[in-house]
Amino acid sequence: KLLLNKNLTFIYLNPSMLNLVSKSSLQFKSKSKKKLTLICGSAPLSKYVLGNFLKKLNCNFIHLMGMTETCNTAFTVPYSLSKKIKKEIYFKYSSPSIGVPLNGVNVKIFKKGYVKKEGVEGELLLSGNNIIQRYFYPKTKSLFHKNYIRTGDICFFRIINGRKYYFISGRIKEMLIRNGINVYLNEIDDFYQKNGLSSVFSVSINDVYLGEDLILVTQKKYSENFKSKIIKISEKLPKYMRPTSIFFLKDIFRTKSGKIKRNQIGLYVAT
Repeated sequence: KLLLNKNLTFIYLNPSMLNLVSKSSLQFKSKSKKKLTLICGSAPLSKYVLGNFLKKLNCNFIHLMGMTETCNTAFTVPYSLSKKIKKEIYFKYSSPSIGVPLNGVNVKIFKKGYVKKEGVEGELLLSGNNIIQRYFYPKTKSLFHKNYIRTGDICFFRIINGRKYYFISGRIKEMLIRNGINVYLNEIDDFYQKNGLSSVFSVSINDVYLGEDLILVTQKKYSENFKSKIIKISEKLPKYMRPTSIFFLKDIFRTKSGKIKRNQIGLYVAT
């Protein structure tokens, strides 16, 4: 109802809502004299979901990223960018860019030392006056590296038109090492979404031989024909990214903001 409001000029939606809108049969065309500005954050965003969404709704889309510990937003895509640069930062790489840090936010990417080369992945570290001070509890010391808070996000940057734009590949907890090879669960989910399977999610489980293994989960309402479709599409993946099993669950565990609770799902499947 909000998106069909002809006077709407500004709205915030999370990626789960973008996905729902992109699948809707409704046509969302704002009749306002001012172009709708839509901001999006709070969970990983697939470039395939974003692409489908922008086909449904013509708007000035702004991606951003933040944490509770950063007092909300820490990165945002600049408001006024050319269509060419927007297309590059949103669709050229593995995930849509989170943009550039806000003034006063200091950024480091750490991988056995600070990363200085574009395209190299490491953990995203942040510092600045907006960052919550160190917690008093001993167990939270691991959340900090020197004066920087550890976000737990795997990040890299690209220099575009003379400016650093940052991209998040996934969460450290959502990367598995399968037979010595790094596998990113978000990347696998994006692959299935691109191939029309938005209800399929990848999960890591412990494995005696491989260290970690990869499975897929979906909901029970889908048929055996759906399983055959998953298997056929999975064959397009490199061998190290192919799932070994498919589980049909009654419900897919999610947070209130729509994030998949992969750890909880993994534990549930294991038991």
